[in-house]
Amino acid sequence: MNHLKGESSPYLKQHQKNPVNWYPYSSEAFYLAQEEKKMIFLSIGYSSCHWCHVMAHESFEDEHIAQILNENFISIKIDREERPDIDNIYQTVVQLMGKRGGWPLSIFLTPDKKPIFGGTYFPPTSRFGIISFPDLLLQLVNVYKSDRQKVDQAGEEISRAILNVFNQGSQGQIDRFDPKLFDEVLKEFNLGFDEREGGYGSAPKFPNFPSLTMIMRQIHETDQNLDNPISKKLISNVQLTLDKMARGGIYDQIGGGFHRYSVDKFWLVPHFEKMLYDNAMALVAYSEAYQFFNQNRYKEIVREIIEWIQRDMYMQTEKKGLYSTLDADSHGKEGIYYVWQKNELDKLLSNEEKEIFYSIFEITPEGNFEDHQIILHQVQELEDVGNKINKDLIKIKEILTNIKHKLLERRKIRVKPGLDNKVITAWNSLTLHGLYSAYKLFVNEPFGKIILEMATDILKFLRNTMFDSETGHLYRIFIENSVKISGNLNDYAYFIQALLDEFNITHELTLLKDIEKLLTYVHEHFWDGSGHTYYFSDVKENDIFTRPKLLYDAPLPNSNSVMVENLLRAQYLFKDSKYSDLAENILKALYIKVKNSPLGNATYFISLQRFMYASTDINILFPQDQKKDMKTHIDKFQKEILSQYIPRLNFFQGKIPIENIQFLSDFKLIQNKTTFFLCREFKCLAPEIDQEKFFITLRNIFNSAR
Repeated sequence: MNHLKGESSPYLKQHQKNPVNWYPYSSEAFYLAQEEKKMIFLSIGYSSCHWCHVMAHESFEDEHIAQILNENFISIKIDREERPDIDNIYQTVVQLMGKRGGWPLSIFLTPDKKPIFGGTYFPPTSRFGIISFPDLLLQLVNVYKSDRQKVDQAGEEISRAILNVFNQGSQGQIDRFDPKLFDEVLKEFNLGFDEREGGYGSAPKFPNFPSLTMIMRQIHETDQNLDNPISKKLISNVQLTLDKMARGGIYDQIGGGFHRYSVDKFWLVPHFEKMLYDNAMALVAYSEAYQFFNQNRYKEIVREIIEWIQRDMYMQTEKKGLYSTLDADSHGKEGIYYVWQKNELDKLLSNEEKEIFYSIFEITPEGNFEDHQIILHQVQELEDVGNKINKDLIKIKEILTNIKHKLLERRKIRVKPGLDNKVITAWNSLTLHGLYSAYKLFVNEPFGKIILEMATDILKFLRNTMFDSETGHLYRIFIENSVKISGNLNDYAYFIQALLDEFNITHELTLLKDIEKLLTYVHEHFWDGSGHTYYFSDVKENDIFTRPKLLYDAPLPNSNSVMVENLLRAQYLFKDSKYSDLAENILKALYIKVKNSPLGNATYFISLQRFMYASTDINILFPQDQKKDMKTHIDKFQKEILSQYIPRLNFFQGKIPIENIQFLSDFKLIQNKTTFFLCREFKCLAPEIDQEKFFITLRNIFNSAR
């Protein structure tokens, strides 16, 4: 009997009709394994995972394989997006066995939860050099029945190894950070670039958005004039990567938004699933790229990503959360929703449109994908195409926009990829961070108003539905109109970050109480005093083998590093050194682990930048009796400041005095007039009452447009 009926996870729902007697992750399943003295088969995946679908169809829908599982195992299904803590534990188990992790994840446990064997995808018959799934099952059953002592011993050894990985203390701490350490870090990032196609490595090729963000910030901080040849090369590679990805098949050229990764080194053929969190990180990278390079094409990518989020991922209900993923498959075939045939395009487009579109995207009868299908990727500059056919750039852009709209409408009649309608606190919060970054590009524009309203609605939903402001407790999942599963460190770290971002823009003082409550909860429920870092799971979680730690970016930003930034921002707001002390302890504890692999730890180095270079603090303070043109002034000042590229900004506008707001307690107005305060690089400039003089100073410091 399949026990997944009643489960709300879209991934678990996909397996409700399997002949396998699945159980959700529960005490009932583990109790049954001990009672019946059966091994446990733990299968972890997610709804938009292509190879999860493949293994489900080949093995979990197969009556013979299901019979082997049902007779010899207690089979448990887990949605890794609901329980990333469990997934992380067993991904680490597989890696300790010398294998690469991934999904579907297939883990075998003794009845008392000790791991004995693991892998990822197993085919129904032996191929790709991989043992068949039924043969593997029967071999495990044979060993388990004939030599139980050996199996138990293996479980003990693997268990000790995994406990050692997660529970070890700090591997030594450095006393201080060398100011030149970023020189070595940038050299490592430079060595990793593909200088022809952009990005890192060969194939498959994943966007590493945090690394691009980190490099831009570092060079903006230390070498704006690109005097260092490595800086010049790095910035060239960053721009190459941003452009190649935006023009490639990894980017949805019609509907906006990035797919998960490219299966080739050219960014041409993507793995077609779309994840909310990838696009959240893309928003940050492309927003900062626009501010760094002053190139409008990056602003357009930002707009298109947000339009895709609004269209496909935004809950069209009173509650305004964001859904999590779009599947790679439609009709059981990967990518079919996104690709085209030339004869289909011939019928849809006019001769003028075909002349332009076919040149820009290199449309040919042969196609560039299987079965003569076409994955759209830009091969020519719009201006070059315009020159060839004697049309100006504005006209080419207008025609291309109309073509994309026409194709988007056509695509809507196709069967859409499956939508995973879980609302995940961490991913929504990370997207808020991206939206707040994007807002800076559109301040006081109509689209900026749309972004801010959207962000405010999402944050309101998270605060009202997922967060208990009395206790600080946070839920992770909202689905079918109810909350479930307590938050992990990602949920807390990204949510705090989103609240801090919102405060920077709206200056809503009630946010400070929530931020402080959450920081206290995280310290009490996640802090490891011996390791000087945070555990990934809440101390209250008692249904897991051990409490994991995530100390690197994979694939989400490392939440310990995000917490460092949160703590440093909190130290400024609350004027309490306990926060900066904690941040410094984490940075020193992690440095030994991350220094030799910077590519996988860009978020750590972003947080280290805030620690080493400090924040930029801008406060524009008004007298209590000022009423005339107040909103006009606030809007003008906000546009002036947010339009500058200031990565580590603390910004506030408001009237003073305000009681019990620590970071404002030392400020005094000059002549009871609006006064401008600017501090950076651990020092403050003299307060200013001449607004034009203040903004000239600001532009001179931060104008990095190239």
